[in-house]
Amino acid sequence: VGCPTSAKQSTAVSYIPEAMKSGAHLFSLHKLERILFEGNKAVGVVAKLDNFDESFHQEFRAKKVVIAAGTFGSFEILHNAGVGEKLDHLGRHLTIHPAVTVGGLFPYEARETFFVPQSLGIFGIEDKGYVLEGYTLPVDTIAAMSLSGADLAHVMRNIKNFTNFSSMIKDPAEGRLFNTPFGVVPSYFVKD
Repeated sequence: VGCPTSAKQSTAVSYIPEAMKSGAHLFSLHKLERILFEGNKAVGVVAKLDNFDESFHQEFRAKKVVIAAGTFGSFEILHNAGVGEKLDHLGRHLTIHPAVTVGGLFPYEARETFFVPQSLGIFGIEDKGYVLEGYTLPVDTIAAMSLSGADLAHVMRNIKNFTNFSSMIKDPAEGRLFNTPFGVVPSYFVKD
């Protein structure tokens, strides 16, 4: 979800600028169509710009191909490229932090006053292997709190009076990803 102050040192702040200083090129808005292989080695990709004709397809070749599309996206790209049978661990060993969020709209400004840093943690239940970690959702992810329509519009109009506390469980369990006609679906059970 990014960081409003760039303090979390995402790749947009760290790796991408350094790579571009070293001669890398960044192509945005392109959609991967397929991975190019020579034998079992990935040697490039074919990408296109959505809503444009075939002349906007581009082929990129490289000494090394890195898939960095997040847990779900990388799995989907590799699965759709037909390399799943070559990668025994593809889709396995999924680790996530189950989370719950509670938000409130106050009659006074609360957002910046009660902003919860992600550094907040609650220990004391280590016997189960859990640690509760607190954080406040960025504004652009508030819609993920099951708000929609008039309720979401009301919160967004009064965003300075809204704050929330989200809690993640650091869970040691492992799950698995499956590719379905509806997209990538996780199978994950919290460890007891």
